[in-house]
Amino acid sequence: DPEIAELRKDLLRIQVDRAGQDKEPNQGQYTAAGYAGRMEQAEATVSQVDTDIAGMNWASFEAQLRLPSAGQSAQMQSYMQASRNFINAVLRRESGAVISPSEFAEARQQYLPQPGDTDDTLAQKAANRAYVYTTMKRAAGKAYEPPVALPSPVPSHETPPPPRQRPRQNPFRSRQ
Repeated sequence: DPEIAELRKDLLRIQVDRAGQDKEPNQGQYTAAGYAGRMEQAEATVSQVDTDIAGMNWASFEAQLRLPSAGQSAQMQSYMQASRNFINAVLRRESGAVISPSEFAEARQQYLPQPGDTDDTLAQKAANRAYVYTTMKRAAGKAYEPPVALPSPVPSHETPPPPRQRPRQNPFRSRQ
């Protein structure tokens, strides 16, 4: 039928015309882009504190892991936030499920600096992080956009901040 043949030619022309055009990223690529951005943000912090964390006393490190933020040093707070950002991005992409505490601890051992890590171990972990980041960024394709850089100085001291105290209110003083 000549009409069907003409429709096929038109369809073929449209396909050829569109072959060189960029496709809109799909939902999976946008999701991967979000994870890659979180990993990139985390790396900026982790790479600043890695040798300090590796040089920490193991008991101090373990104690600070279990303390609320108010009891942690500013450096440890930054490390913990970056750890959560990186590990959640990796494990959510891999499983999509709730991350158990043991999975999180294993991922922290695999990817992030720990007290006692040697320079070679820190380099291996940095290479692991770089590999999963690159893989995630590649999966994102054109959906990836670098995160907005925010100033985030990471303090290099180990001393926990003093507890925050609210000014005491005198219950007998009249309020005006």
